[in-house]
Amino acid sequence: MPVAPPAIGEALRRYQNVRNAVFQDWLPDGSMLIATRFAQTAQLHRVASPGADRTQITFFDEPVGAAAAIPGSDRFMFIKDVGGDEWFQLYTQGLTGPETLLTQPGTRNGAASFSRDGKLMVWDRKAKGSADTELLIGETAGTTPPRLVAKLEGSVSPLDIAPDGKTALIGRYVSVNESQRWLIDLATGARTPVGVGKTRIAYGGGRFTADGKAVILASDEDAEAPRLARIDLATGARTWLTPAQPWGVEAFDLSRDGKILAYTINEDGYSRLFLRDLATGRDLPTPTLPDGVILGPKLNPAGDRLGFTLTTPTSNGDAWSLDLADGKLQRWTASELGGLDPADLVKPTLVRFKSFDGRSIPAFVYRPKGATGKLPVIIDIHGGPEGQSLPSFNAATQYRLAQIGAVVIQPNVRGSTGYGKTYLDLDNGAKREDSVKDI
Repeated sequence: MPVAPPAIGEALRRYQNVRNAVFQDWLPDGSMLIATRFAQTAQLHRVASPGADRTQITFFDEPVGAAAAIPGSDRFMFIKDVGGDEWFQLYTQGLTGPETLLTQPGTRNGAASFSRDGKLMVWDRKAKGSADTELLIGETAGTTPPRLVAKLEGSVSPLDIAPDGKTALIGRYVSVNESQRWLIDLATGARTPVGVGKTRIAYGGGRFTADGKAVILASDEDAEAPRLARIDLATGARTWLTPAQPWGVEAFDLSRDGKILAYTINEDGYSRLFLRDLATGRDLPTPTLPDGVILGPKLNPAGDRLGFTLTTPTSNGDAWSLDLADGKLQRWTASELGGLDPADLVKPTLVRFKSFDGRSIPAFVYRPKGATGKLPVIIDIHGGPEGQSLPSFNAATQYRLAQIGAVVIQPNVRGSTGYGKTYLDLDNGAKREDSVKDI
């Protein structure tokens, strides 16, 4: 390989040092728990109010993963691995003081679900050399060893614990096209299926209602794209909370009292935010957000404020909040762009083109500012294979536009998520080469 000129390295450095802030959860005092990077790795920070300083509260050489506040306490839980080995461990910590390891090194542990009082947690654990999942229950205080609830086949994870603390909702991932939901008795390990249909169903998430008599989840049953459903646990009856439409629900959260439902729709790659008062069935007003991608929406314990991460093509991820009472939208963090000029950043144009069989294929097209005539073109294809190119901040794309002067095209070829399950199935098996023909 030839030695790269120093100017290339200097230009790359600015793009590689763009910072972001990822909303994790609400802390008991109304402050935000976020993940952000000031040195070499992402660590947890506390932000007291919109625009306040980011106060670092974890200090590891290794990056810290997802974090969540433990209900009824001033502590939070986070996951961390070593050297990128993905054998994640669970830790608890407060705003001050040392962390406490709750899991067994040499195992891979998933994020935990908490009981309503925060004293108990249920999580999944995998051991090396086994395709099974162990479902464990233990104290968040970590004073006694955890107990094995059940050993289950495949990729299984807990989603929520019922209000009475006796039952958990768990999900099993089969493929992007299929998943399963069960209730599991935390004392006996007995399982009861939830939402069984006549055909395969892809579910997303899952939360118990406040009375514990139903669960709310995203389901693509009898529809092209996921929509929100309420499933009565006694009768199995489904009540659809959102209509069947081309664009699917990508994330949702339910307030602790079960009154407010917050969810986002993936509309041609762009996130659209919605709020629903479940008591009245009335949609609540939401402000107009910048066009981009919303991640991890989560209501605070009082159910009157929503936190989330928002990233756009021209701004890296930052933490935002929405006050439900007055509709006030606030940006809590303003992440640095590594020395880049925001005015130089480019938004994409969403286009559609006809492929070899006449099918319409969507693509995001980024054009260098001020460029004319014939230009080099980079076709940037997302991985997966199921996945979706989204209009979020991409430092590599902005580098190619500004430093190389290339047009960047990001197609969502057949088989991509976000366009319905028929489109998702178009590259299966022998049809895999059809997605290459789209390119």
